[in-house]
Amino acid sequence: MSNSRYKRGDKILDNDFNQNNIEFNPIQNNNIDEIYVSQHLDYCKNPQEYDRKSRLETHIVEVIEHSEFAHYLIEQRKFPKNNLAELYVLVHTNTSTMEWTRVELIDKTSEILKINLTQFFNAIPIKFKEELLNELNVDFEIFKSKKIGRLF
Repeated sequence: MSNSRYKRGDKILDNDFNQNNIEFNPIQNNNIDEIYVSQHLDYCKNPQEYDRKSRLETHIVEVIEHSEFAHYLIEQRKFPKNNLAELYVLVHTNTSTMEWTRVELIDKTSEILKINLTQFFNAIPIKFKEELLNELNVDFEIFKSKKIGRLF
């Protein structure tokens, strides 16, 4: 019954079944970029920072769950773009900016709602955009590098 045309074997590794004839190519040694890891995974190494970020996430989820936007989060429906400004104002007013920065707030909110960060930033009111940009200027001096005197 065996047909020589059809070879029984593992199609992925190209090995024979039950024949002790195992051939494999060694796995290449992939180098991990330590600079990338140190820049992007800092909060994983620091348990206090991880705890702070997770508290922010739970706080934002609680604020949204106690608002009129709760059904979008519970039903995992796409959040409408015309309500993004109202949502940001709601989250911003119910969150202490002493513990979390506005940058963290907008970043985590867009991540929770699975909204593009650029779309979310474009939707928020100008007053909050200005506060956010001023915060970025204090941290990174973006105005000085771009030679911007004032915003609006």
